[in-house]
Amino acid sequence: MRWGYVILVLILLLLYSYNERATNFTVVDGDTLKRGSLVFRARYIDAPEVHGQKPWVLAMLPNESCLRYYALKAREVAELTSYVLYKPYDKGKYGRTLASFYYANGSSLELDLVRKGYALCYYRKADILDPMKEKCLSIERKARELSLGMWSCQ
Repeated sequence: MRWGYVILVLILLLLYSYNERATNFTVVDGDTLKRGSLVFRARYIDAPEVHGQKPWVLAMLPNESCLRYYALKAREVAELTSYVLYKPYDKGKYGRTLASFYYANGSSLELDLVRKGYALCYYRKADILDPMKEKCLSIERKARELSLGMWSCQ
């Protein structure tokens, strides 16, 4: 019984060691933050671009000026929450460190952006297996149904 508590404490310490305070970050856009020369990309979302939208986003939402407005709103949310926890993962295809970002209360910055309609889930292929996939897509569907954020651009 005592070993169970010891193992639990060790696991919690290990998990906590992977989370760091995200202080001294510069917000590039709603899904990209920098600290020094390190660039961090939100792991499973894609916020609209301030300049030049991706073709797959324009295929869903062709109003570029409206998307730009919500790109700025996503950046604003990220700037206002500069004191969050983050958990780094692997490098993405552009050399950025993929990371999950969390508010101090443990809720997800990425899911908050999707909930407000300021970001899309980055799951467009059926073969992506990630525990957050269904949760993110469910939140995105609700934001779309309510015409929140960029979903009002239709």
